[in-house]
Amino acid sequence: MDTMSLTAKYEDEMIAIRRHIHRHPELSNKEYKTTEFIREKLTEYGVEIAEIGMKTGVVAVIRGGKPGKTVAIREDIDALPMKELTGLPFASENDGACHSCGHDIHTTVLLYCAKVLSEIREELAGTVMLIFQPAEEHMGAGELVDCNFTQVAKPDAFIGLHVSPEIDAGSIGLKRDRQTRPMISLISRSKERADMALIRKLHRSGRNLRLCDHTASDRDLP
Repeated sequence: MDTMSLTAKYEDEMIAIRRHIHRHPELSNKEYKTTEFIREKLTEYGVEIAEIGMKTGVVAVIRGGKPGKTVAIREDIDALPMKELTGLPFASENDGACHSCGHDIHTTVLLYCAKVLSEIREELAGTVMLIFQPAEEHMGAGELVDCNFTQVAKPDAFIGLHVSPEIDAGSIGLKRDRQTRPMISLISRSKERADMALIRKLHRSGRNLRLCDHTASDRDLP
């Protein structure tokens, strides 16, 4: 299982995906094209999509070739109602919406996970749920809960991340959330390809359904 080689192999593809998502942000509960794009990519990767009645957002499953526990990886997909002023060549084309909280990176990381893990599924012991959560900025995990996302599988653990511009690339920041559980913030600031390294720096959190702190930055990102 050489996941490092696979992450390097698909780095350019994932950078292109991230820039596409950044260029086409959608606000909470209106992530229709984002959802369509995610579904297209998951289908391309041969990943099973769970049809649980969500209007936007996606829940998908990778079933490993060996028995084991279930791990859910969750990321958010919505943008903020703000005008982007970065001047980046892949800046938002949707006036009044931009990915200033880093959810474009989060979505890409989860697609990255889907791509890599689907290629090594026979080596996996257990099941991986991929949760692309809609409307995190508006209502948190409400729709996921309403649609009973655990009908797909009951996670034994949740994994998630959040980018942070305050920490140097390649580093992991530790802090505790309101529930006094460990939480790790990941880095987004780098002159290199920091966002594509995030797949290797996922963090565990007992409650990880609302982590956005609105600090992500596109400064120096690929």
